[in-house]
Amino acid sequence: MHNFVKDESGYTKWIKEHPADKMGYVVNSPRSLNQKNTYLHRSTCMTISPDKKGYKNGGYTERQYIKFCAETVEEVVREIQRATASKDETFPPKCRICAP
Repeated sequence: MHNFVKDESGYTKWIKEHPADKMGYVVNSPRSLNQKNTYLHRSTCMTISPDKKGYKNGGYTERQYIKFCAETVEEVVREIQRATASKDETFPPKCRICAP
């Protein structure tokens, strides 16, 4: 389990180490941990991948959003539910693009 807050290089490295054949999962969350804007993604999702989206440096973990990353869905979901004190079993919602 890895949390990336103001750690663009660490997040980029983790994503590169988890390509399609070595799956990982990412919860993208606002720094405020606002559940309304928090989603579960595959590590290869174009919406959270530095190689695919192309945001300028700092656009993934150094501004408004942070990342929770793990190799299993269960682990990353457990961590975001703990961090937000959510008891909702359907939280976080799944990305509609990568459908983890």
